[in-house]
Amino acid sequence: MLKRKNTKQKKISATFLAFVTPTLDPMGLSPADPESETLIRVCWATWNAVVFADFVGRTDLLDALLDPARSSLASVILVKALVERKRSRRFAADDRLIGDYKIRVVDGEIRLWAEARDPYPKDQTAS
Repeated sequence: MLKRKNTKQKKISATFLAFVTPTLDPMGLSPADPESETLIRVCWATWNAVVFADFVGRTDLLDALLDPARSSLASVILVKALVERKRSRRFAADDRLIGDYKIRVVDGEIRLWAEARDPYPKDQTAS
């Protein structure tokens, strides 16, 4: 069963930045650091996999991220922590997929642009 879409949401770029930052902070990284790109990609993949699992009922993407045969133990632990964060009160109701994103620094400020996408098939959108 599809869940109802949440229509009162902040910009996906601000939401994604808030989701990513706690993963980077303990390592002393900012989203603008080139070294952070791999971690941001893991955050992006996990966010989208949880949206598909929780709102559309498609669990194959999340199952693949959590499969120890496909990833290192450290990666699986990271993904589990990200899944828990996505399902936390702050992010759980957000049913948007994150498409393309870009990070840049403008006048010393980190700016993230992200594209929100609808996960629902056109013929099965919840009302």
